[in-house]
Amino acid sequence: MSDSLPTIIDLLTRTDFLVGGFFGLAGLVVIFFAPRSEKGSILEWALTLTCAAFIAVSLAVGARLSLLASLGALAIGGWMSRPPSGKARAPFGWALVAIGSVALVWRGGFPEIGWLLVLAPVAIVAIGSTLAAWSTRLPQELVGVMLAITAFGIWVTVPETEVARALLGASLPMAFATIRPLGGAKLGYAGAFALAGILVWVVATGGEARPASVVGGWACIGALAVLPHYKPAPVWFVGRRRTLTVLLHVFLVLIASRVIGLWESGAVALVAVTIVGVGMYFVLGLMPWMKVSEPSLAKE
Repeated sequence: MSDSLPTIIDLLTRTDFLVGGFFGLAGLVVIFFAPRSEKGSILEWALTLTCAAFIAVSLAVGARLSLLASLGALAIGGWMSRPPSGKARAPFGWALVAIGSVALVWRGGFPEIGWLLVLAPVAIVAIGSTLAAWSTRLPQELVGVMLAITAFGIWVTVPETEVARALLGASLPMAFATIRPLGGAKLGYAGAFALAGILVWVVATGGEARPASVVGGWACIGALAVLPHYKPAPVWFVGRRRTLTVLLHVFLVLIASRVIGLWESGAVALVAVTIVGVGMYFVLGLMPWMKVSEPSLAKE
């Protein structure tokens, strides 16, 4: 704990963090002044954040055109797969998501570790799918704040923090982009998969020296991955119990980053993440507020 303050001060003075913050702030300004619909800004929050983070990362570690191409494939594939876009093009969208995930891992400068090259595409599709499910089933005002907490968890987990600092810097200003009336920007399918791609890439790049930190970093997605899978969707909880939602997310990020992510074995960390995720799902299912359905929210 005595080292926390110097560590934070060091973070705030790092060029890559400041560059990320600059482009994150630029993204927030663009969203704020962009044309708006009844649902908020027409610009997609996650896609804007991905662009800001990519620019910051590229300035920190050098341009990576293969990473940009892979993120573009993920974004287009996600957009094509979004329901109800039509059953005809959805299979092509999911195929493009799969291609983008594999291309990002094999051509995006990933560490050449066998298990990582296999699991990373799965992680991209899994995280992208859960974020996409959140975009269609749950209120999104807290998503920016929760993702900033996730980025902070990634930064404190991975041994090499250069690209994680750039991601964190971009995420902090963009935390306000989903909050009304500042931005009111929404999370969509295109941004969900693109954001999943850059999250997985940042964690893998920074966690090469300690395999468990990769698993723990991916698990910092926390409540963003757990809550969308409930049926009926816990709209009332996310929409009305915002403090509890954020605290739940903080709790899961702390376990992933400060416990599981500090271990050495990636296999043990993967088992632990699975147990924590499944356990939290069933524990939350026992809570009365998780049983309030979407029609009940509409009546209120």
